[in-house]
Amino acid sequence: MMVKVILADSMDLVLAGLQAILHQETNVEVTGTFKSLAGLVNALVGQHPDVILLDDRLEPNIDVLTLVERVQGIAPRAPIIVMSNILNGVIVQELFACGVTGYLFKGDVLSDCLYRAIQTVLDDRPYLSPT
Repeated sequence: MMVKVILADSMDLVLAGLQAILHQETNVEVTGTFKSLAGLVNALVGQHPDVILLDDRLEPNIDVLTLVERVQGIAPRAPIIVMSNILNGVIVQELFACGVTGYLFKGDVLSDCLYRAIQTVLDDRPYLSPT
């Protein structure tokens, strides 16, 4: 089964790196990359991704919980993995409480954690970065 993944991060370099990593996986297809919440929301209206990778700082003036709520409002069935440079247990707990399925520390992305995170949330299990 081909897994359809949408990437949302404000930085081109991060998007390119995530795409390059996921391109190595034969059963993963990146169906869209977005640098803004508006672009992501507009695209989600017509797409049905299997997983959404969402940067916690996608929009500088919108907190991550609000970002998640807006994305869930358009794509309620798609698991969301929040990616962050910050390790904050309180925020992580709040994210899982509001329905986020995974939390990935960006420092772990270069390991096999990215693919493992995707597979874990597709198995309806929560994923928490090992770092």
